[in-house]
Amino acid sequence: MTIGQIIVTLRKENHLTQEQLAEKLYVSRQAVSKWENGASMPDLENIRALSEFFGVSTDVFLKPEEDYERTSKETPAGHCGTDMPVNLKKDSADIIDTTSKTFPYKKTRRHLLSLFQWMMVLSGCTLLLLLLGMGALVALQRFDMIPLYPWAFPAAATVLTLIDITVCSLLCFRSRRRGLVLFLISAAISAAITLLAWIGCLFETSMFSDTTAHSPDHRLTLLLRQNKETGVTTLYRQRFSWLMKKSEELPYPAQQDYKVQWTADDVCAITYIAQTDGAMHQYIAAFGDRNDGASYYEVLTAILGNWSGITEGTQEWKIQVTDGRDGGLTLRVGEQPEEYYSYDDCVQFGTTALVLCRGGLPRWTITLGTDCAIESVSNLVAPGGTITLTQVSMNSTPNYPFQCDDDETKQSRIQEQTILDPPQEQVERETISSMKRLSEQAYISAEDLPDGVRLIEEHPDNIPWMLFLQFIDTDDAQKGANSVDLWMRWDSLQQIAGDEFDSCWQVTQTAAYTSPGNQGSAPTAETNQSSFYLRLMKTANGAYLLTNSNNDLSFDLPKSDTEAIDLSGNDAYHRFSPADYSGESWKFQNASRLSPDEAAKWLYENEFSDEYPHAVPLENNARAGYLLDAGSGCYMLYDGIWQKDGRWVYRFWVYQTQTPAVIDWNGEVKTLDHYDVDFHAYEK
Repeated sequence: MTIGQIIVTLRKENHLTQEQLAEKLYVSRQAVSKWENGASMPDLENIRALSEFFGVSTDVFLKPEEDYERTSKETPAGHCGTDMPVNLKKDSADIIDTTSKTFPYKKTRRHLLSLFQWMMVLSGCTLLLLLLGMGALVALQRFDMIPLYPWAFPAAATVLTLIDITVCSLLCFRSRRRGLVLFLISAAISAAITLLAWIGCLFETSMFSDTTAHSPDHRLTLLLRQNKETGVTTLYRQRFSWLMKKSEELPYPAQQDYKVQWTADDVCAITYIAQTDGAMHQYIAAFGDRNDGASYYEVLTAILGNWSGITEGTQEWKIQVTDGRDGGLTLRVGEQPEEYYSYDDCVQFGTTALVLCRGGLPRWTITLGTDCAIESVSNLVAPGGTITLTQVSMNSTPNYPFQCDDDETKQSRIQEQTILDPPQEQVERETISSMKRLSEQAYISAEDLPDGVRLIEEHPDNIPWMLFLQFIDTDDAQKGANSVDLWMRWDSLQQIAGDEFDSCWQVTQTAAYTSPGNQGSAPTAETNQSSFYLRLMKTANGAYLLTNSNNDLSFDLPKSDTEAIDLSGNDAYHRFSPADYSGESWKFQNASRLSPDEAAKWLYENEFSDEYPHAVPLENNARAGYLLDAGSGCYMLYDGIWQKDGRWVYRFWVYQTQTPAVIDWNGEVKTLDHYDVDFHAYEK
């Protein structure tokens, strides 16, 4: 007999179907069918299961022919004869109860299979988590981000690996070492990843020295990572609870440890000795502002007036800030000689801190307190705000609070303005009424114009371009102010009411204010979109009267269904005004990096010198650039500081126009391309 015939005989004797036998053996019905048909053979585990289930020797299945012959010869004389070996017959009392008898071996086999599966799942999950962790670290480095604690991932990897090895060892032992090879491979990979993580952590520890500083209210965290070999220090700011984002490099390599002092809950002063000159320097990490980001303001202007110390022993200490041609800051501390600092001696960090320098080196730090609020109209610190004075030193120095002596005067002025100033709508209606009367006159003089109204006598036929010219500075030699770059673009223009003689227009624009950074720090940028309204009236002699407001000026005009004019794709409708960073202030604003002039030269030599060998630098121009080709009117012009792929760059606009005079463009200019130059395109 074959194994299949034996299984059929035993199954039928026990009154079992193929499906019932398969269920008892925990195999599929198809497997039993293949055994009986001879299409496949049961493996040793299944043979042992069949033997124990039917109560027969395993030799019956392993040596079916031998058993059959032996048992046939031993058949009693009175036996009726059958193809079934004698020892396969069982008394009726020995027949297995197919409804109640359980099979402990198969339960154990299923239990062992479950252990094996759990072991593989645990090892797989551990390996997956470790690989994801390593991948996350690599991805973070691409975006200049690092964990707050470098040892966190290696420690977590170690714990995961130990748990995996311990649990899987127990499971492997209980399952009689089933899957041992797979487990060993998984454990080896996990251990290798953990080892690599620790090696990377130890390498960083040997290369860098980290200093972590938490704000007094524990809301903010910054990390200083110093290269032990070069002394170069990188400042990281907190992005998430455990991730730090690279912000900027300190301008000078440090000679020794840093003194980190929080002068406010969101302002941190970093003092250190530079390797280059052995002098003491200071960098301020400012995290917030005092005007809710509504507009940019100067700290020195915000504290105009007289200030006195608050704490005991400092009531006679004075800070006086004046404006004008001879304006500056005067400081009197105790019995020390009075110190005067001009506007050029005051270096601003962010919008909350000011460093007073003497000979280019820091002496004092002034910080706007968190109780400060900047008035929207005057840009002064509102009554009740305090400032902090801190001496720059490597030793421990306290923060001295100061209060404004002019708060009562400020409060009175605010109340008077509230009482005397008429409502804005009333002022605007009166202005428009005056414009209507003037528009009927044949001749209008400048003295006739009310406040806020412009007379446009010479103008192009292109109305959008005429309006745009009224809101930009067309003098390319004019630099900006307040140490801030201004980039502005009109996005759209729409006539919302009126007709060709009296109309109201709505302008939507984008403006970007960029501070190039103090003492080599990274730039800070503020971008906002806004809209405002224009009232345009045509006069009897063909000129125009124009006024503007943030409020709708379409008083008494019928609404217009004119579609908006999209200007966002026309580079003629944008202007850039760079601040003046020449002279002594340059070393504070652009230490150790290219200036826009140097960046323009670098870009020309590396990109355009072959195509335009006779190009010349632009002279008497606020924006760095080149006249690439006078014949075709091709220019390369500095167009501001931008952030690209996580790095700061100088952007240059290459365009072609018939005349270099902006007022002659008539709203049309051909853009050839834009080019970006990294701050550190080459080492200065």
